[in-house]
Amino acid sequence: MNRGDVSLRFLLLLLIAFSIIVTASNCGGGSSGPPPATLGVPTNVPSTLVLALIPQAIVTGTTPTNHNPLITVLVGGTNIPLLFDTGSSGLRIFATALPSTAYTSYANKPVSVTLGTYGAANQITYVGNVGTADVQIGGVDLGTQPFQLVTQVVGSTVANEMATKGTGVFGVAPTVPDVNGIGSLMGRFPGALSSGFVVSLYGNQVTVGITSRQGFSLYPVPVATPASVPSGISIGKASYWSTIGFNWCYAVTIPSMAPSISACLQNTVTETGGQNSHLYFTGIPPPSPSGGSTATPIPTGTLVALPPGSGVTAILSDSSGNPIFSWQAPTAGTCSAYDVIDVWFGPSTGIGTDSNGIDPYYSNDVMYDLAQSNFGLRTAPASAFPPSFCPPGS
Repeated sequence: MNRGDVSLRFLLLLLIAFSIIVTASNCGGGSSGPPPATLGVPTNVPSTLVLALIPQAIVTGTTPTNHNPLITVLVGGTNIPLLFDTGSSGLRIFATALPSTAYTSYANKPVSVTLGTYGAANQITYVGNVGTADVQIGGVDLGTQPFQLVTQVVGSTVANEMATKGTGVFGVAPTVPDVNGIGSLMGRFPGALSSGFVVSLYGNQVTVGITSRQGFSLYPVPVATPASVPSGISIGKASYWSTIGFNWCYAVTIPSMAPSISACLQNTVTETGGQNSHLYFTGIPPPSPSGGSTATPIPTGTLVALPPGSGVTAILSDSSGNPIFSWQAPTAGTCSAYDVIDVWFGPSTGIGTDSNGIDPYYSNDVMYDLAQSNFGLRTAPASAFPPSFCPPGS
């Protein structure tokens, strides 16, 4: 073998060795490039996302009486403000809010839903049909999602409904979606964002994605199994809950009145929909002035505000009555829907209002833990009080 043959063979061996090294580095264990994307999950999805809520005070005379936070959602390329509502589930949009080119309408799939749990006088029925469109929230694309295209609103407070709901309702309660797949979109975020969300109404924000449960008192909620939904619609992998009603107990003391009141309201729905805080103590007589007090007696069968200085402790209990979390509800009596608490003593109202309670959203961070199916509460920082909508000096 001559020297030229040896050189050529040596060169071929070097080329083969180099090829093996390059191939091995590209097949695993190396860090020469980004890992492949998980199927169906965009690679640029953050672990948390903060969404701004737009405070909206509904004023009667000179006093704010309702607080309906709005959230901006991009539907079919159109930004629309929607009521952020923890008391309902699903996206419901007034047909007048979107151009017809922004969505696909399914007239053969009618939808009718009644919202409101505080008696017939406050209930509203939305009538319409199924629509679908691409939905983006906070810059994150959730893909094509079904919603109710509302063509008619029926009820005794329609004018108020149209004035306070923006262009529709963004219901985030994690109950099971309907047969059309209409339900809360909070569990349909991609990646870790579908783990749940925290509502901080005092700070006008919602944090999507659960990264820590530290400091929260957790109330385990039974999981429900969604029914089948139309093909092509993803309802996410987060848990859905069998209820959004919880067992709240209240201890109430009123200056110069006796006795103090302690009662539990079963299956109380907590919601951000702007209701004032009402406690209905049905079947319980009101306390009376004590010790020669000249305090005004509390009437029976009338909804009246607790006098300033009253003590109200709200307690979240489990199904066995064991307390999980409590807080001292403010009762200064100057800022409606925050520290004005109305009470009812006497017979049942007969209009389904007996389960209305004190909303915890202005006093706490409220967690919807969809990954582990927990309802959580954490006391808000002192700097959060009073909320910005309260009159100066509240």
